[in-house]
Amino acid sequence: MSKPTLIFVHGGWHDPTCLDRVRKPLEAAGYKCHVPNQPSIGTQAAVKSADDDIQLIHDLTSKSLSDGEDVIVFGHSNGGLKANGALEGLVGDGAKKFKGKVLGIGLIAAMIPPIVEKGAFKDVPPLDGSWWVFSETEPTFLPNDPTKLFYNDMSAEDAAYWTSRIVPMALPTGPLVFYEAWRHVPVSYLACSEDNGMPFVQQTAMVKAAQTEGGTVHLTTVKSGHSPFLSMPEKTVEWVKKVAEVELKA
Repeated sequence: MSKPTLIFVHGGWHDPTCLDRVRKPLEAAGYKCHVPNQPSIGTQAAVKSADDDIQLIHDLTSKSLSDGEDVIVFGHSNGGLKANGALEGLVGDGAKKFKGKVLGIGLIAAMIPPIVEKGAFKDVPPLDGSWWVFSETEPTFLPNDPTKLFYNDMSAEDAAYWTSRIVPMALPTGPLVFYEAWRHVPVSYLACSEDNGMPFVQQTAMVKAAQTEGGTVHLTTVKSGHSPFLSMPEKTVEWVKKVAEVELKA
């Protein structure tokens, strides 16, 4: 049986190169991988939104399904919201029109809708300027201390490099309300125990809440900060393969 196509939705303030350490060995192992450049992050952030990202990911997934490819969509951090949102019309009853199938969702230290808006995420840093830097001229923002939030388990040199690559992201325009694809397909979740950007207790609380609400969620924990695809790419690749070949296998 052929390997599924893997679509990766990176988190905020990053660009697709952050997943190169995972993408390249997966492609060498025979997986087709897509890491789309999201319009609401980077040069277009002032005039785009998460809706534009979701549409891009939706169209990419739809094309793969139409071509007869089975697909797993992975989301990191707030990319978990977009990974879910992009699957509206492609899972459940909407799946019947495609030759391929969405096998499930892989989440890396990611938000799960709508649980992110509930008690499991009650301590998320508010948009009050203490954690964020807001543009004075555009509707965009940046993390105040990305080194501490995202790269706390990396070498100083590596952390400095990735901190230098942080780019603006469009401000959210309302509540974090997204389609809940996890209710229709199984999920594999990689929780990061040393995470400063999204504390481990919040990650596991969201997983537990989704399971309580009837979702199928396979949980794996690694001793990592918020970006295991950078700090421990080999283990992240192993996890992705486990997701594709065992947990969410066709």
